[in-house]
Amino acid sequence: MESANSLNAEALAVPAAESMVPSAESMSWKRIRLSVPKASPSLFARPELSAAAELVRSNIDRLSGVEFDLQGRSFQRLRLEARWTVVNAAQDYTGRIRGETIDDVSFDSLIVAGHQPALFHTGVWAKNFAISRLAKETNGRALNLIVDNDTHSNTRVRVPAGGSRDRLHFESVDFDADRAAVPWEDSLVVDSERFDTFAERITRTMRAWNIEPIVNQGWQAARRVAGETRHLRDALTAARYSIEQQWGIDNLELPISHVCRQESFLWFAAHLLVNLPRFQAIHNEVLDEYRIVNRVRSQTHPVPALSQTDGWLEAPFWVWNAGDAQRRRVFARQSEKTLHLSDGKDEFCVLPITPEMDACCAVEAMMALEQHGIRFRTRALTTTLFSRLLFADLFIHGIGGAKYDEMSDRIIHRFYGLVPPGFQVISATIHLPFAEPFDIATDTGDQLTRKQRDLRYNSQRVLENAQPPVVESLVSEKKRLIQAEQTKFDGPDDHSVNYDRFLELRQINLELQKHTVNQQRAVAESLSELKQMQTANAAIQSREYSFCLYPEQQLRPFLTSVAGLS
Repeated sequence: MESANSLNAEALAVPAAESMVPSAESMSWKRIRLSVPKASPSLFARPELSAAAELVRSNIDRLSGVEFDLQGRSFQRLRLEARWTVVNAAQDYTGRIRGETIDDVSFDSLIVAGHQPALFHTGVWAKNFAISRLAKETNGRALNLIVDNDTHSNTRVRVPAGGSRDRLHFESVDFDADRAAVPWEDSLVVDSERFDTFAERITRTMRAWNIEPIVNQGWQAARRVAGETRHLRDALTAARYSIEQQWGIDNLELPISHVCRQESFLWFAAHLLVNLPRFQAIHNEVLDEYRIVNRVRSQTHPVPALSQTDGWLEAPFWVWNAGDAQRRRVFARQSEKTLHLSDGKDEFCVLPITPEMDACCAVEAMMALEQHGIRFRTRALTTTLFSRLLFADLFIHGIGGAKYDEMSDRIIHRFYGLVPPGFQVISATIHLPFAEPFDIATDTGDQLTRKQRDLRYNSQRVLENAQPPVVESLVSEKKRLIQAEQTKFDGPDDHSVNYDRFLELRQINLELQKHTVNQQRAVAESLSELKQMQTANAAIQSREYSFCLYPEQQLRPFLTSVAGLS
């Protein structure tokens, strides 16, 4: 068990109840529960971080013994090529973000995580610090994949405002102009002035809470890169990366779009596409099993089934043209000696390949797509399949990705015939320290609700002892009716009498309520205040705020402890 002290005096490592290390026996299904940590600050690690370096070595040993053919290229050769090209591409990209050349460094392991290039919450950011730690422990390199094949439209950060919990409200501070959903890969900075002043506007709002946010540490790098490339992806990555550098983290960065241009990826994709009938059958079979085991009724969660129409089989890839806002699904259909690819409307590529053929000519045809502005990209499933099998020695997921990879494990096992390499799960919770939550007793709401119900149906219980004659008369009549109600089964069942009695009781309750108006109003006000305090507490204790809002003195010790730097 990783102790709290080995991470940080404040950081709490959550125990790992189950390992994420697969075996042949574990490929049978069982429901795995993964929960976001509640306490602040706390780290969730499964398996424990103290055991993760051994998992890296186990994965290396496991995959070093694997050998099979992928359309004319051996698994070991393709894995070696993928690692070399991915790391070299990452060095080039990271050097541009960093503003200096990154030299080649020998390494024994490659530790990988990934996320969209958004200003995400700290629970996501913890993965970047974990891969840094594990790379150091295994003489490796750490690589963060920038998931730029996803779409985004949100250019705003939710910021608490008001300066006190009693005046708490929220502002949306934008770092660029609003836009329709577009793939991150093609998203450009539109409003340079708005982008340049983002950190200043965030800081002005957060200073009402006496917080100096860390956005100031990274936004100069963001502005520099935005001026050089105009790519929103690159600029936001530069902001985060600059802070990581200042805190002693030296990871590599690489967009998924760059991965998808590599020959090794296209070879992997060609093998999957030409074997798509078997892959699709396995994918949908595993998806059905996942939904049964996890009691999922939705036909779109965690992903829709891969479809087929008129001989066209859906493949787990995206395609779109440069400048398009809409990604489209990829469909494939095999003819005698060629494989046709379509976006569901138009064919965009013909590959000279069959299941018995080498993939070299098909890969050449796919590499030419970029020259015509056609984006052929992974979906989430193929991102993790390619990463875990062909270049990573350990892939680190958040909780959502880990649940998704329950499917990936079984697809790897059934489609490739392998016991899959294990993966690591990391998440964290740390509350933004802008206000102290209200102290609310756990049973306060229940007590007020019961009192409100009594005032509605049993007002006599809260009336003063010295009751006016009219109240005494109403109470006496109510007692008589209740007694009659309790003894009604002693005689014949008369529905009309019972209904009349019900109407009388309801009218008496209404009359009695007139004498507790002030109490009712006080309880309603107390419930309203309680709801406001509970809403405020939920906001104060949320883990979803962007990392850029936090003060360095709170965030840096926690995250660098995850990286093993303190």
